[in-house]
Amino acid sequence: MQLDSLLSLQNPWWKLNFNLRDLPEYKFKKRFAFTSLDNAFFGANLMLFLKGMRRLGKSTLMKQLIISLLQKYPNNAKDVFFLEFSESFSDLKALLSSVAHKKKVYLFLDEIQYCQNWRDLLKSFYDQNPHIKIVFSGSSNMAFSKEKELLMGRFLPLALTPLTFKILLSETKANGTSMFILVSFPNF
Repeated sequence: MQLDSLLSLQNPWWKLNFNLRDLPEYKFKKRFAFTSLDNAFFGANLMLFLKGMRRLGKSTLMKQLIISLLQKYPNNAKDVFFLEFSESFSDLKALLSSVAHKKKVYLFLDEIQYCQNWRDLLKSFYDQNPHIKIVFSGSSNMAFSKEKELLMGRFLPLALTPLTFKILLSETKANGTSMFILVSFPNF
């Protein structure tokens, strides 16, 4: 699939009269990490790196951050670019080239580990375009030391972990519900 087609498909907020409530992520409860991510996004002038195991909600957090951004700045929808990379599309260079001329851009790059030379490309792009906000995600099996070394001082890592018992307890206390089901062993 071509870049333009993917962008059109993965960025529904570009459509005229699009309602953020139509995004599935709008209805999802915000994870415990959302507040840290939201504060870092609006407060830091660094790239943000979401890292964690598969299925922890990195993509959902990115979409919820996009929703937060568009609620604060509804006229910036055309400046928000989300792209999920995969084995079938991994051309980061094409995306960066297509947005380099813009004054204000928000890039959300999901599953960046599929892109070759992504560290070099992001470093160069960020150094030339410090006004562009970049959030990128990748799986835990990425070599973290390489990011640290090459992107030092340019990104803020946010490592997502599985839900801990402590967080589970705080969530149940916060909303007054119980997530526990009492079970017993069967009688033999």
